[in-house]
Amino acid sequence: MPPKKIDNGTAGESGENQNSLIDAIEKMGLKTEEEFKKLYPLLHALIAGWQSLERPVLKVISRVAGFRRGGIAHPTEAVLHDMESMHPDQVEQILAEPNLVAELVPAPASGDGDDKASDDAKQA
Repeated sequence: MPPKKIDNGTAGESGENQNSLIDAIEKMGLKTEEEFKKLYPLLHALIAGWQSLERPVLKVISRVAGFRRGGIAHPTEAVLHDMESMHPDQVEQILAEPNLVAELVPAPASGDGDDKASDDAKQA
């Protein structure tokens, strides 16, 4: 069963890496990558290790059904989160949580997965 996709209405053009460190740094008003790395070490490592040119999404699986972290209730099945709609604090909390398994994966082609919008992902 493919993971559910959570589309928060912020999907970009396919093939563009819109989640680069430089974009994230600019959006946050940080002057250097080192500032970003200091504030978000786990997110920095995750993004820096992303080698694909495709726009990634964050795949999250909870070890405990309904476990909440980063303002989102996480199910035990894989769910894809569009990182453009998430604040770096949310992603850092999810990556640091031992009850969650999170990784970057390529965004599914348009029409793949579940196009259900998540109210939980819009919170926090």
